[in-house]
Amino acid sequence: MAEKDLYFQGLSILFINSGLIKARANILKKQLEKFGGTFSSKYIPSATTHILTVPNITKSSFEKELELKIDEIKCPILNVEWLSVCLTKSKLHTEAGFLHDFKSELNNEKTHTPAVPVKNVTIPKPVEAPPELYPQGETVLGMKRKLYDSDDDSKDSVDFNTNTKKYLYPQVVRGKNTAGRWKQNKPSYSNSEQKSTIIDQLDSDSDYNTTTDDDDDVRGNVNFTFGDNQLEKGKQIEYSPPKRKLKGFSCMTGKSQLPTNYNKHITDKLEELAVLYKARGENWKERSYSKAVAVLKKHPKEVTSWEEAKNLPCIGESLADKVWEIISSGRLRKLDHLSEDKDTSSISLFSNLWGAGLVTANKWFAQGYRTLDDIREKAELTRQQQVGMKYYEEFIERIPRVEVIEIEDIVKEVIHGINPGLILVTCGSFRRGKSTCGDVDCLISHPDGKSHKGVFQQILQKGHDMDFLTDDLSIHDGGDHNQSKYLGVCLLKGDNRKHRRLDIIVVPYAQWACAILYFTGSAHFNRSLRLYAQKQGMHLSEHHLCTDVMRKGTTIIHEGTILPTFTEQDIFLHLGLDYLEPHDRDK
Repeated sequence: MAEKDLYFQGLSILFINSGLIKARANILKKQLEKFGGTFSSKYIPSATTHILTVPNITKSSFEKELELKIDEIKCPILNVEWLSVCLTKSKLHTEAGFLHDFKSELNNEKTHTPAVPVKNVTIPKPVEAPPELYPQGETVLGMKRKLYDSDDDSKDSVDFNTNTKKYLYPQVVRGKNTAGRWKQNKPSYSNSEQKSTIIDQLDSDSDYNTTTDDDDDVRGNVNFTFGDNQLEKGKQIEYSPPKRKLKGFSCMTGKSQLPTNYNKHITDKLEELAVLYKARGENWKERSYSKAVAVLKKHPKEVTSWEEAKNLPCIGESLADKVWEIISSGRLRKLDHLSEDKDTSSISLFSNLWGAGLVTANKWFAQGYRTLDDIREKAELTRQQQVGMKYYEEFIERIPRVEVIEIEDIVKEVIHGINPGLILVTCGSFRRGKSTCGDVDCLISHPDGKSHKGVFQQILQKGHDMDFLTDDLSIHDGGDHNQSKYLGVCLLKGDNRKHRRLDIIVVPYAQWACAILYFTGSAHFNRSLRLYAQKQGMHLSEHHLCTDVMRKGTTIIHEGTILPTFTEQDIFLHLGLDYLEPHDRDK
């Protein structure tokens, strides 16, 4: 690692564990050491450079934990969020705004009588203005979701000592004895209308209130509404990962953690064959080959004989024949045959038309169509298929990463012209760190839980007015409390520009984390994660994560309890899984 990346070099940091989630503390400690810092297990006046703690710790708790008086501490005492900001910006951030002010706390105790005993209250934590999410597929470390802002440390950075608006939400901790439920009496519902009511209340004006330093003391006056119950802002919510231990799920292991594929020369050709079978609609063959590929990739050594291949799971005699053919000759005749087959080529050609899947492609083939000209002249096309035909060559060309960023910048310009507080994350293969993308997926929300309302149609209108959006494929306005989705076509200004597929999804902030996870993908990773949740008696979608779900077979008959998820990390913690960065989900 380059020396410039060791921005914590020379720092020895002590963590005060009281009130700090253990999982989060471990992540921060690892990141501290990764970038040159050292973790101090106790306070050493001559060596400890910083002490990090949660913002709501009391003076007495701090002194008890440290076994020292405040006056004896000679180094800065900072909110642990300072470290998260440093990691996000990949450099040391100013300490201003993060210093713990015990004197202020003492003054408040003298002049204010808390509405509830101080020991039962967790002061809600403000969320800082975020960096651009995420130009290179990074994620924000820690448990806080940040608001959109510049990476610059200048005047645009958030100063917690000013009257900047702060967005509040309940704090979450890992627990042992609950089923991942709210600590208060959990709400229940038996139908979609009641469930919708809960989501509505999560997004209502009384939730996620913005506050300034001039507002009343938030410790006593701000509530979080969930169902018919009142949950105080900052009240701790417990994680309780499922006790059932499952193995063999792809979502458990990141791409970078996968074992070496000693049989890549075999699996590459079998994967190509599986793709061709899928294009022909022979799904059972595609699944058989995909299973065999998965087994071969995990095999701890190179397969060198027919017998060795035949003895592996999911590989019968026919597949073993093909494995041996690749081993002995380096070729696969079936792959060569299907690659050159005109029938396969036509079906593949048709299925690449936007709005036409494999079923439609096979129907056109059965009707005697063999070329795009046949489709253009003879087939009855839907409006979406007409757009797909119009831009066929442009749509099948991958979008360079730099162009995705240009498109993202235009969408940001549009949404910030409507409301500067709106945030945007470009998901899909872009967020997974790919060099090219098939389309651009932009998720938009507002962290106050209400200011996203009504912006969907404004975004589309502005996009059309500036000739950025050229064609609409599908528009679904979900209203104020559901996701609104636009699938369309955009065009950047300039010579030799190409029409690109663009999806814009406006998401209520209560669904933000689940939506980011879903739209980031990959599809294979999402399927594995949803199946894992299902096996644990839970349900995961792009809207929310539920526990205590009741099913009859695969049909949900009781949708259970919605779990609080403010970040992707929350979802992984609720499921009892290690967090995987986006680039590790591309399998």
